[in-house]
Amino acid sequence: MPVSSQLPRLFGQALGYPDKLHWMSAVSAELESLVNKGVLVFSDLPDSVKAIATRFIFKLKHLPDGSVDKYKARLVAKGFLQQYGIHYDETFSPTFQVVSLRCIFALALRAGLTVYHIDVKTAFLNSDLEYDI
Repeated sequence: MPVSSQLPRLFGQALGYPDKLHWMSAVSAELESLVNKGVLVFSDLPDSVKAIATRFIFKLKHLPDGSVDKYKARLVAKGFLQQYGIHYDETFSPTFQVVSLRCIFALALRAGLTVYHIDVKTAFLNSDLEYDI
């Protein structure tokens, strides 16, 4: 499997790469996930509404030996195009701090609990919005 030395910056670039089938598979998986979660709905916008532009971000996940494990594509909004009070009221960027993880492990150890880890793909999509974006 040939792998390009650089990541595509644009969707059109990914189509010109030798490993384009892998990139297209990653794009399809991302779109399918968004549609299945009900987050992405294709519809006609009212004349008074302007859509926020989006783009794909491409990344490679590597195994410890340096070989490619997974091709990833994420659809992201171009947030810098948003206008305050029109496209959003508040923004949140949930992140997990390492110190929080250490606290959880310390509490679990002290209480004699077992800690399980799962990786939920597109976990951020599991919250409900009260308005359209």
